[in-house]
Amino acid sequence: MIEWILLVIGLIVGLLIGYYFLDKMNRQKFSLDLEKWKNAYTESIRLDSQNRYSQEFEKWKTTQCDAIRLEEQQKAAFAFEKWKTENEGTIRKDTLDRSRAILKGKIGEQFVPILPLFVYNPADTRFIGNPIDFIVFNGYTDVKDGIEDEVKEIVFVEVKTGKTKQLSTTENRIKKAVESKRVRWETIQIRLLDEPTFENEVTPPRPPDESKAI
Repeated sequence: MIEWILLVIGLIVGLLIGYYFLDKMNRQKFSLDLEKWKNAYTESIRLDSQNRYSQEFEKWKTTQCDAIRLEEQQKAAFAFEKWKTENEGTIRKDTLDRSRAILKGKIGEQFVPILPLFVYNPADTRFIGNPIDFIVFNGYTDVKDGIEDEVKEIVFVEVKTGKTKQLSTTENRIKKAVESKRVRWETIQIRLLDEPTFENEVTPPRPPDESKAI
């Protein structure tokens, strides 16, 4: 009888000890799971806060940059208007002086043929202005008057006034073409449609009338 009582007591003690260790293991597992969840949740909150902070910071930065840019543009516009107001008289005077200088230069260029430094006959000179100033048909007047049989030469003349001494790019290219003898004569014959055709004269064929083509 006593043996049975001791056996029951041993079973009860074993069950209690097993329950204790099992409960301890469950508690440890629960603690680990809780710690993992807490860490994951904390990391999620941290990332979410970081993203929101980054978005808010970018938004603030864009707003501030736009505000600074607008402020700087307004300052620059105000400074320019102030400078323009303070220097308006000088600007107008400078513009007028430049315009007068250009106008004087253009007028002066056209009077060059009658100046003593011009070695050619003004009657042989033709002003074209652009891309060069003059073309001189040296000896043309003497040929026209029957004094000479041939024109001596044809001269391209560019006049420079004031501080401008160098030729422009276009003028330099024309000069090189002349100096390289890339100059020739060409006659272009133009005939009007209603101009009469003379005998023994060959008339070029006309293109076919497309309106009558089938």
